[in-house]
Amino acid sequence: MTCEDKRRASVLMMAATVLAIASLVCSESRAEPVGENLVAAVPEGFKVGYQTAHDEMSMQEWIPESESIENWTQMVTVQVFHANKAETPYQFLQSIGKKWPQTCPGAVPANIVNGEANGYAVSMLLLRCPLNPATKKPETTAMRVIRGADALYSVQQAFRSDPAKEKLAAAMLYLSNVNVCDTRQRDHPCPNFKTLGAQK
Repeated sequence: MTCEDKRRASVLMMAATVLAIASLVCSESRAEPVGENLVAAVPEGFKVGYQTAHDEMSMQEWIPESESIENWTQMVTVQVFHANKAETPYQFLQSIGKKWPQTCPGAVPANIVNGEANGYAVSMLLLRCPLNPATKKPETTAMRVIRGADALYSVQQAFRSDPAKEKLAAAMLYLSNVNVCDTRQRDHPCPNFKTLGAQK
């Protein structure tokens, strides 16, 4: 898959300065995104801790600036599944929910919430783990998955804790602002990238 192909499943990440990235693979491009784009904000005070990309999937993990990828308290994971052309957000999260108790004994996922955003099907799921066997800590993960035409998009915020209600509510609000848009389709309008880029 070429850089131009990946442009159709790109990511626009908004921080203090907006970075228009043609995709997680083609990060050298700073031109205004075209085609289908995931619009997700890098949380204030976070940095890119890890990233990888290949033909089937692109991923970035964002962690607090003072933490490391080996030892974090919060993490936002952004994934673009380029090869996933048919699975619905509900099906994707249902599969994760079924596997969750195997990873964390005693964990029970909440019900999947389905909806629509900017003309795309969207599903959200909250996973709680009372004690992760690998870290010996509780873990809470909120996920938002969007079915695009070119890819399946997943953004999740994880806590290595049982976060306070206020912190969890803030995470859910953050995820609710994650969207997909398409410069080619009036039914999926994109924000004004130049205006976003001027924001401080």
